[in-house]
Amino acid sequence: MTDRTFDRLERFDERSREYPISAVAPLTAQTVVWPCPTWLNQGSEGACVGHAISHALACPPEPRTVDSLFARDLYFEAQKIDQFPGGEYAGADPRMSGTSVLAGFRVARREKYIGAYRWAFGPAELCNGLSTGPAVLGVRWHAGMSNPGRDGLVRPLGSVLGGHALCCRGYDAQRKMFILRNSWGRGWGADGDCLVTFDDMASLLADG
Repeated sequence: MTDRTFDRLERFDERSREYPISAVAPLTAQTVVWPCPTWLNQGSEGACVGHAISHALACPPEPRTVDSLFARDLYFEAQKIDQFPGGEYAGADPRMSGTSVLAGFRVARREKYIGAYRWAFGPAELCNGLSTGPAVLGVRWHAGMSNPGRDGLVRPLGSVLGGHALCCRGYDAQRKMFILRNSWGRGWGADGDCLVTFDDMASLLADG
C-alpha cells in the first residue's frame, strides 16, 4: 500500500473574494461532466496541487497533454513562489513538501496554461463554474475519504489527515453529487474518480 502524503497547504488571499466564479458563469445546477483522458499518480509524493491542476488542464474545453513530469514541474514552480519556506525542488532549503492551490494557479497563469482563474465559495458556485470547465479543489482530507465505496462515494468522516487537492470534473444533478478525479492512479476509487454529495461538498469548502 502506498503511503500517501497530504500536504496541500492552506493559503487564502482575501482579495480572492473579489473574483468569484459567479461573476462570469451562469447560475446553473445542471448535469455536466468534463472527460479527463489522463490518470496521474503522485504516489507518496506531496505534489497534489500540480497533479490536480494538470488533470484540469487535460480536460476540455481546451485540453492539454500532461504527464507526471509536467505535474511535478508545475508543483516545484509553485513552491518557488509560495510564501512557505523551502520545497522539494533541487536546491530547496529547507526540504519541505506541499504548496497552495493559489500558488499553483499563479504558475499556470504565468506559463499561459490558463488565461485567468476564479473562485467558488460554496457548492452552488462550484456548479456555476463547472458549466465553463473543470475546477481544482483544495480540501481537508478525512480518513473516511481514503477508501471509496464501490460506487466511488467518499464521506468527510473521521480524523483529518491533512490537506489535499483534486480536480472536480463534473456534477450529477439528479444524484446531487460532484465527480472528482484524484491523483492516485486509475485503480483508486471508481476508475480514478470519487463522488462527493452536494451537502458534503458544502462542508468541505467551508472547512478548507
